Order: sequence, then C-alpha cells, then structure tokens
Amino acid sequence: MAKGLSLHIGLNEIDPAHYGNNGELNACISDAEAMRDLAKAQGFDVMNVLTNALGTRAAVKAGIEEAAKKLKSGDMFLYTYSGHGSQTPDLNKDEA
Repeated sequence: MAKGLSLHIGLNEIDPAHYGNNGELNACISDAEAMRDLAKAQGFDVMNVLTNALGTRAAVKAGIEEAAKKLKSGDMFLYTYSGHGSQTPDLNKDEA
C-alpha cells in the first residue's frame, strides 16, 4: 500500500538581517496547521509543522531528506509552504 508523508511550513516572519525587513504576515502559521489537518484527513503521516524560527533552510532540507529515505516508488510526499518570498541581491550574477 502506498505511503504518504507530509511536511508543512508556515512563516509569519522572516529574518530581517538576511532579507532587509521583517515583512510580518498574520496567517501563515494557521495555513500550515490547516494543511496539516487536511493531510491527516487524507491519510498522510505528518512529519512536522515548522513555523517561524523553526522553519529554517536546514530544518526544511532535513525534513525532505528524511522523507526521501522513508518513501518508496509509488509513495507520495506533500510539502506545503505558506509565507512570502523576498528578494536578495544576485551575488553570483547568474540572472538577468
């Protein structure tokens, strides 16, 4: 039987030291929790809900790597993100 794993990220705030501003939002954590509940209702095993300071690049990468180790052909991985993007300088000049 196919397995489903899910990982959910909700960032109401971002690191102003990295992005230049906080850009605080209000509902992203609630979105991540709602997506967790939907995933559970559909039979997914929820691996984690990472919010604000817990939703680091390292934590997200570790969650994806953990899922990759557990899933087999035919299984599903559901990853959700609620937050916003930001712009940073193109340090390696690979974009127009």
